[in-house]
Amino acid sequence: MKPLLILGYAACLFDDLAALGPLNCDVMAVNRAGLVVGALDHWVSLHPDQLAGFAAARSARGLVGGFITWAPDPGPGIDRVTTDVERFGTSSLYAIRIALHKLGYRRVILAGVPLDDAQPYADGSPIPRHLGGHRVAWHHAVPEMDGRVRSLSGWTRSLLGAPSPAWWAA
Repeated sequence: MKPLLILGYAACLFDDLAALGPLNCDVMAVNRAGLVVGALDHWVSLHPDQLAGFAAARSARGLVGGFITWAPDPGPGIDRVTTDVERFGTSSLYAIRIALHKLGYRRVILAGVPLDDAQPYADGSPIPRHLGGHRVAWHHAVPEMDGRVRSLSGWTRSLLGAPSPAWWAA
């Protein structure tokens, strides 16, 4: 199975991707990240009402579909409803849980998911609430991630470690 690249929408997203370079992997977008990337395999959000709007905006921009949408509740355009996946934390943590427990990925890299309050969104708009409160959920999820998740930037990189070429290729 290919590894999975999960894309968040923090300002560091494009720097993270540039540092990572080309990879042979599947791609999962979280929330607004699906608006700014090309090919997607999966698109995830804890907010099904927002995901439907993001998908419409993506289509209006001429970006093709071909992905599966995931959310904890049903809504327009939601392909998979996951009532059995823990939803405590951020949409990115929810995406990790889908990747590991529903899709069976053994290696996941986070790009644009620093979980730092100082980082605005990729479009420059400020993050509307403090992210530090979500860190408790991430700390609790570390054993669940079992060394299978790495991050390219910020606080999540400190928590989970950075991916090495050997880890990615393993």
